[in-house]
Amino acid sequence: MLTEVGANFFITLSGEYWFGNTLEPRQHEGVARGMAIEFRRPMVRVTDTGLSTVILANGSLIAVSPLWAPWQETLEVPFLKSPPRTLFDLYGHFLPWILSLILLMLIGLNH
Repeated sequence: MLTEVGANFFITLSGEYWFGNTLEPRQHEGVARGMAIEFRRPMVRVTDTGLSTVILANGSLIAVSPLWAPWQETLEVPFLKSPPRTLFDLYGHFLPWILSLILLMLIGLNH
């Protein structure tokens, strides 16, 4: 992951024109917000027609663009110079295996 090499913040670029007028841009914004929280890094999310956002490391939104409208803003995004790695960052890729093991153990206990 980029945090291993010292990423202080994330930038995502997304082409969302093909979603049309659906809830998908809001879902993508929610996923981006979750990623900012999981890794405790701010995120600048830039889209062509969707929701461009600036998300702080705690998930708070500094700014959100309107859908399907030109938008620009100059913002100051605070970030840590050397942020610590989170538990999710260090061990999150093991989570599916851990949950699968717990599920198998529970199934085994019920038989």
